[in-house]
Amino acid sequence: MRVFILGIDGLEYNFVEKYRLRNLKQVEYGKTDLSDMEEILTPVIWGSFVTGRVQLKKDVTTIKWDNKFIEFLKKVSVKIGLHKIKGKGKLIEKLGIAHRRDHTWEDYKEKGVKTIFDYAKNPISLHVPTINDRSEFRKTAPLLVEIIENQDKEYEYLRIFWKQFKEIRKEVYEKLNDNWDLFMVHFQLLDFLGHLYAGRPNIHLYKGYLAFDELAYELKRKLKDVFFLIISDHGMKPLGRFGDHSEYGFWSSNIRLGLRKPKITDFYQIIIEKLRC
Repeated sequence: MRVFILGIDGLEYNFVEKYRLRNLKQVEYGKTDLSDMEEILTPVIWGSFVTGRVQLKKDVTTIKWDNKFIEFLKKVSVKIGLHKIKGKGKLIEKLGIAHRRDHTWEDYKEKGVKTIFDYAKNPISLHVPTINDRSEFRKTAPLLVEIIENQDKEYEYLRIFWKQFKEIRKEVYEKLNDNWDLFMVHFQLLDFLGHLYAGRPNIHLYKGYLAFDELAYELKRKLKDVFFLIISDHGMKPLGRFGDHSEYGFWSSNIRLGLRKPKITDFYQIIIEKLRC
């Protein structure tokens, strides 16, 4: 059986209910239980999803040294104990000799950790945290704080991230007819909107949820005989100026799985089993 995974960052269960988004709900849906996660962070949760193991930030991020000479300095830093200094990652980034990045699929392979993509013959992954290189996200994410602190830039921000959403959606449609057995795409839009409006109902947030409900409808119309899973890393609760990640996520399936409140790691084995059907 082919598996299609629509990953929506920051998708809040309560808004799906509030707006009655039946295409996102599907046959079976509910909240995921994140109580075993020590850190409710995007790369940590998605890393746990794709590996079936609870991850920590240190497990899914790495410091990338910029050339071979720096590799020599890295060895020296270990000898003199620099690697033990708290905050050394920020220090070496400021010095311009390295940069921090999220893991990619290659990093998992080097560590001998199998992801859901290792069980597929022809996998496609688009913008998936800790699987794909998402350096472009690290460039755009700081805009969020800048715009929240300067509301005059709100619409500039909205244009940038709606454009990103449309580009990724187009990319998905272009690849749907390729030969694949596992297809996963990740969208960041609702997480950005959730933080911008501090997790509170807003017309722009509403439009974002409608866009994903329509996307789910169009994808299911185009895809037949697939296991269609919609999953979020966390929701968004109204708290402070930026909102805050909720201690649960959202999931829905087009087939009955008999789940009540699954862990984010529970889907790992389900996906593998469906790929073997």
